[in-house]
Amino acid sequence: MLQQTKRASDVCGRIGGDEFCIFAMDSTPAKSQEWANRLHESLTEALDIHKPVGVSIGVAFFGHMNRKLEEMLRLADDTMYEVKHAGKGKVLVRSF
Repeated sequence: MLQQTKRASDVCGRIGGDEFCIFAMDSTPAKSQEWANRLHESLTEALDIHKPVGVSIGVAFFGHMNRKLEEMLRLADDTMYEVKHAGKGKVLVRSF
């Protein structure tokens, strides 16, 4: 599903368990929010076949690439856990 919704310039991969990461270049917080909402809707619909599934999406937006990869992944992971703890089935975008 990620491969179907990402742009050709985006890089995505699984980082563990049911967690995935996408590096999307040349985006904005608003575009990231729109994309995450579409992805959330598609995943929820596709996974809700047998029983309701809660999909949580945390987006960490970096206006400048002045951080190390490890720090960006940690901030993205923190954002995802923040949205999970706020209640499943949500999307959260944080700008750093």
